Amino acid sequence: MRKYLATIHTRSDRHKKRFALLVSGGVTLLIFGIWSTVTFDSPERIATKGENEITPLESIKASVISALQILKSDADNVTKGLEVVHKEYAR
Repeated sequence: MRKYLATIHTRSDRHKKRFALLVSGGVTLLIFGIWSTVTFDSPERIATKGENEITPLESIKASVISALQILKSDADNVTKGLEVVHKEYAR
C-alpha cells in the first residue's frame, strides 16, 4: 500500500480521480455506519424506553420552537429600540 501511495502521482488523472472517489466513498460509508449504529436504538432498547425520553424529532422540534421564540423576542426588542430612537430624534 505504501508503494502504491508513493507512486499514485505518476498515474493518469482518471486513475487518481477513481482512487479519490473510492477513498471518499469508503470514509463516507464508515461515518454513516458509525452514525447509524449510534442513532438507531436496538429493538430491546426501544421496547423498554421510559416515558421521559424524547425522540430525535421531538428534540429538533423543541430546538426550532426555542429558536423561533428567541428570534421573535429579539425582533420585539429591535422594534422597541427603533421606537425609542424615533421618539428621541422626532423632537
